[in-house]
Amino acid sequence: APLHFHDTTYLFYRDIEQDRDNKRLFAQAINTDTPRVAGDPICLIGDEDLYDYSLTQSPNQKILLIKGLKTLENKEDSLYLSFHSVGENLQSLNRTLVKLPYPKSRITVRDFCVDNRGIPYLLLKVYDSDDGKLDVIKTKVEGSWRKKNTVNYHLEILTVNPYTGAFAINKL
Repeated sequence: APLHFHDTTYLFYRDIEQDRDNKRLFAQAINTDTPRVAGDPICLIGDEDLYDYSLTQSPNQKILLIKGLKTLENKEDSLYLSFHSVGENLQSLNRTLVKLPYPKSRITVRDFCVDNRGIPYLLLKVYDSDDGKLDVIKTKVEGSWRKKNTVNYHLEILTVNPYTGAFAINKL
């Protein structure tokens, strides 16, 4: 879907390089008055092994945050997120890589946003046990035939430092 950012409408798309087996993210300015592209495509991300890109804008629409998932060799159960902030004319403001504090099997990234200062926030669903990603665990109540439903997760907001990748955890 087109995204209007700094008085320009862009289409974002991924391209896979055949020889490098990594996906690049491009932005293409388009003229909304005519069905034509405006200028050359801009490669926003192309030098990292990232996948599953998502985009969001700051409330004042001056910063665009790109979130991508990253896999590292021998780190199969770890989840790494890359944040890339861009400003006017899609110039890079900063990039940071964050290793989430839980194994991949225990978390789901529910949402993310960026504030007007360029600080990313993540909403995580963190599963309290390693019983798989079950929202509710049914346990037998002692002396009763009824089963008690126990919530198996909690929500957290991670506030990420866009320069260092350090984060603060706020449990909800």
